[in-house]
Amino acid sequence: MQEGFLQKLDEALQRNVGCEFIIGRLLTKSGKPCLVHCYCGEIFSFQLTSQQAARLKVEDAMLVAARGRTQHYHEPRPEPPVRLEAIEVDNANALDSSSLIVGTLKFNCDQWWVMPLALQATCEPAGCTSMVLHYHFDGLTRGEGTIRFWMPAISELRDSEGQRFRGVLPLFFQLCIYREPAKTSRFLSGLVQPMAGQQSPQPANARTLGVPLSLPSPMPTLVMPEVMALQHQAEAWRPGSMGSDDEPAFRAISDIRAVLVEVN
Repeated sequence: MQEGFLQKLDEALQRNVGCEFIIGRLLTKSGKPCLVHCYCGEIFSFQLTSQQAARLKVEDAMLVAARGRTQHYHEPRPEPPVRLEAIEVDNANALDSSSLIVGTLKFNCDQWWVMPLALQATCEPAGCTSMVLHYHFDGLTRGEGTIRFWMPAISELRDSEGQRFRGVLPLFFQLCIYREPAKTSRFLSGLVQPMAGQQSPQPANARTLGVPLSLPSPMPTLVMPEVMALQHQAEAWRPGSMGSDDEPAFRAISDIRAVLVEVN
């Protein structure tokens, strides 16, 4: 069993895609059926309840592997600047696919993040193209904090047969810098302290920018080198393109957390 597992895992890594394994209870040390998912170079293991195992039609000696279709970044990454301590999804054991995804995120970071950010959630059913959801907000406090989030429904998510997805799957969460040129420029104009000889910018209206409840007022004022340092730190942690000058783009700044949900 171990050899077959490692072979399928290696094939997925070589193809730069994710993969999923359903493992029956007779093949696990715990004696419980498991769902194991490889996502962006990390292994996530979920012990299944009897209800979840029934929905996945898990047999006692089963080992089923399936590759995803979405390209993944599997290379090792250094310690992220923001750490996700915990994440909970409301009604995770009975998620209505036509309703908003609502939940709570707890984080910890060593510095302020005062720029457009997003909590990203990826849904990737076995053998299917993934769906990516976002909750946008405008900053993180230094230290520990909590964010209450809501995301669009996953009613458009399809299974391998093209039908509306109903079943068990993990949601993978990660915090990202969100770069949308017009919004970023407007947001930073109210936060950046001009350097010597520069004209003071007009203050931004934090209320219209949707500052989350976890970000207290007043927000700190940064000088431009500090803003650039935050962006460079994120770029160093997650290499890749931020997109063209006129296209939105995301860059991860946190580790990944996964939540197993049952979609009805």
